[in-house]
Amino acid sequence: MKASTLLRKAKKYLGNGKGLGLKTRYICYAVSNAARDMGLCAYSSGCPAQRRIARRIFRHLGTNTSSYEGWLRKHHPRLCNQLDTPVGRINAQDARRRWMDALIAEFEAEGD
Repeated sequence: MKASTLLRKAKKYLGNGKGLGLKTRYICYAVSNAARDMGLCAYSSGCPAQRRIARRIFRHLGTNTSSYEGWLRKHHPRLCNQLDTPVGRINAQDARRRWMDALIAEFEAEGD
């Protein structure tokens, strides 16, 4: 499966910041949930597309950072205080959705 296709499917698993319910906060978890529900993999190391996505995400985040919040703390510390507010959580999820769109475009440009 193409990474871009898996990312598109994963978008429905990403929460909106207003309460997660059955959705998740993190892109990697959304991708894992989509891969599992599509029957692509049932083990923790994931399917090939899932691993390509995870590698790309961590390459974007850089060293010593494992989440969008961590990246914000490292590069934009003033914005971190807003993450604990309702508006901040919604903004963070909006940023994650835009990041997913950018990842989809990157993978599509590469033919994946």
